[in-house]
Amino acid sequence: MSKIINVIIVVDTLSAEQGSPKVYMISDNPKDQSEGSPDLVIEANPGDYVHWRTQSVNMMDEVELLNFEKQSGDTCVENPYYSNLGWTTKVISAGNETYTFTFSVNGEGIFTWDPSFVVTPD
Repeated sequence: MSKIINVIIVVDTLSAEQGSPKVYMISDNPKDQSEGSPDLVIEANPGDYVHWRTQSVNMMDEVELLNFEKQSGDTCVENPYYSNLGWTTKVISAGNETYTFTFSVNGEGIFTWDPSFVVTPD
């Protein structure tokens, strides 16, 4: 039976005003490793889904994930798609991928971030 793993990408928008924003990923899967870090290691099986959402640290700014694309590595998730839940990917296999995430802050100030996403068997 597949499960849904929710990942929140937290953006420190105050640091974004000074150049480089600090970005962290947090998952609701209690078995996941590296939570609160720029890279995320999750335990998942083929057929599981990962939902991606964004949140600013100060809660006053609106952070939107505009796009994310695979840059290198294994193919452990299908291409992301957007729905009313936000961005979703489906796990294909264990592996390590690097993505480029594109964000906007308050509808402007577009920036990119290149985290690593590692899937290990559950």
